[in-house]
Amino acid sequence: MNAHGDEPTRGLAGRLGASVDGGGRPTGGGRATGHGRYDFAVAPGSTYERAAAMVARHGGPGLVVDLGCSFGRVAEVIAAGDRHYVGVDVVTEGLASLAERGHEAHRLDITADDVVAQLAGVAAGRPVAAVLVLDVIEHLPDPDALLAALGELSEAWGDPLIVASVPNVAHRDVAAKLLAGRWDLTDTGLLDRTHLSMFTEARLVAGFSGCGLAAIDADDVVCEAADQHFPEHHPFLAGGTPLAELVKWLRSLPDDTAETYQFVRAFRRRRPGTAAHSAPAGTAAAGALTVVVAGRGGDDDLAGLEDTLVCLAAQDRTDFDVVVPVPTELAGSVKKVIDGFNDGFRRSARAVASDAPSAAGRLNDATAEAAAPLLAFVTAGDVVTADWTAVLIDAAGRHPGAVVRLRSYQRTVTRGGGAALSQTNATAASDERFDLWRHLTANQLPLGSFAVPVALVHHARLRFAPDAPAAEWAFAFLAAMLAGVADVAPIGCVHQRLATDVEASASDLADVLGRTPVFVGAGWFARLQGDRNHLAYLTHELAAMTERLEAADDRRRAMDASLSWRMTAPLRRGAAWMRARRPG
Repeated sequence: MNAHGDEPTRGLAGRLGASVDGGGRPTGGGRATGHGRYDFAVAPGSTYERAAAMVARHGGPGLVVDLGCSFGRVAEVIAAGDRHYVGVDVVTEGLASLAERGHEAHRLDITADDVVAQLAGVAAGRPVAAVLVLDVIEHLPDPDALLAALGELSEAWGDPLIVASVPNVAHRDVAAKLLAGRWDLTDTGLLDRTHLSMFTEARLVAGFSGCGLAAIDADDVVCEAADQHFPEHHPFLAGGTPLAELVKWLRSLPDDTAETYQFVRAFRRRRPGTAAHSAPAGTAAAGALTVVVAGRGGDDDLAGLEDTLVCLAAQDRTDFDVVVPVPTELAGSVKKVIDGFNDGFRRSARAVASDAPSAAGRLNDATAEAAAPLLAFVTAGDVVTADWTAVLIDAAGRHPGAVVRLRSYQRTVTRGGGAALSQTNATAASDERFDLWRHLTANQLPLGSFAVPVALVHHARLRFAPDAPAAEWAFAFLAAMLAGVADVAPIGCVHQRLATDVEASASDLADVLGRTPVFVGAGWFARLQGDRNHLAYLTHELAAMTERLEAADDRRRAMDASLSWRMTAPLRRGAAWMRARRPG
C-alpha cells in the first residue's frame, strides 16, 4: 500500500502504539506478539485506544476500514456489536495475522491511482461507519493524494467518520535539537527514518480541510519529553537550564502543541454552507495597518473616543482600518459614533463587541481580528498627528519585522461631565531613543507610540495579560524584546492622561514578567558591566559618606556632653536674643 515495498506502514513504534506513563513520556512497551516492528497492543492511553474511543463516540454501525492496518491490533476493540473490522495493507505478514484472528483483511496498495475504485470493491456496497488512517500518511511520498481519495470516499460512502493519527514534527524536543544543529533519525518515533512527510497541526488540519473534511474531535497524545529527548544532559533539553527554559518558552508562543507527540483527530465531510478551514487571522491583508483604539479602563472607558476618531479620519493615508474593542453593552453606542463620520472612514472603522471582563481581554479580542500586516494602538481620547499612520507604515517598510516607534507626549486632563475643564502643558512621555533596559523602570512604549508586526500577535501569540495593571507595558516589553525597536524621529501622539488615572509601576511589570525568560541583544554586555561598575562606585561612596556622617554625629554628641558647652549655654541664648531684637 505504500511506496517503500514491504515496509509496514504503521509509522511509529512503541512510543505511539503504547501507553503513556505517569510522567507523560510514551513508554516503549505495548508489543503484542513480537512480529514486525509496528505490532503493538491497544494499551491504555495509546493512540489506538484513543482512535477506538473516537469510533465508539462518533461512528455508527457498519464497516470500520483500517487503511495501512499492519497487524491491526485495534481490530479486537473495534469489532464489537454492529461494527465489522476490515484491514487493508500491502504487507502480507500483518494481513495473515488478522486472518488467523478471524478478521477480514485485503491486500491493497493505497498509493495506487485507482485506490478509490479498489476500496469501493472492498466495501462491496456495505455501509461504512468509519475509516482509520493511523500512523500512515507520514510514510507516503504524496499524502495529499490519499487525502483527496478520502474526500472522494467520504462522499461515496455517506460521510463515514475518518480518524487519523500523525506524529508532530513540531514537538519541543525536535525544535530544541534543531536549534542545537541535530536531526537524529531513529528506527521508530517522531523522526522514524521511514517517514517521508512531516506534519504540524496546521499542515494536518489544512490537508484534510483541502479535501472537504473538517475536524470534529481531538484526543492527542501529549508528553513533555518525547523519544527525541536525548542526550538528556544536553543544555537545550535538560530541565531547568536557562537554554532549555528559553526554548520551552519560545516554542510555547505560536501554539499549544509544543508537548503534543501524536495528533489523534476525527474528521467528517463539511456540510454545505459551513466554512472551510481558514488561514490564521492576519494572513489576508486588509490595508497596510490596523489601528486598535483601546479604552481607558474604569467608568471613563471611552472618554474622548470621538476626538481620537476625528484624528484618525483626518489621516494623510487611508489604507488602514480601525477597530474599537468595547464591552458588548456599549457596542451600539460606539457604532453610533462611528456612523457620524463620512462614508470612507465609516467603512473602515468598526466596534468589536467583547464579553471579556477586562480591558486587556478586550484588546486581545480585537487584535485577533486584525487583518493588516501591521498593528498599532492608541488610547481613546489621545490626539495623533495627521501623518501618524503614514510614519508608522513607512517606517515598517524600512524596518521589516521590527517594532516601529515614534515619540509621544503626555498631558494631564481633568474632566467633568464629559468635558475637559483643565489640562497641563504636554511633557515628553518617552525618551528620544528607545532603550529596553530603561523600559524596565519607565514605560518607553506607551500606546500611541508604536506599531508591531501582526505576526507577533497571530503567530507568536503575544497577548495582553488579563487583569494585570501593567498589561500594556508588559506587552510592549515582550514585543520589543522579541522583535527589536526601530526609532523614527517625529512626535506623533499626545496621550491625554486623566488626573484620576492610576499608572502601573515597575513592580507591577515585574509581577507580569516574573516567570518569563528575558534575553538581551548583542552589545548589552558593556552596558550591564558599566551599570554594575557605577552601582559599585555609588555603593562605595554611600558607605564613605555614611562613615563621615557617623563620625560628625559622634563629635556633635561629644560636644553636647562637654562641660564647656553646658556652661556657655546662657551666653548663647543671650546672643540669640540680642540678634532677634536687632532692628532690621
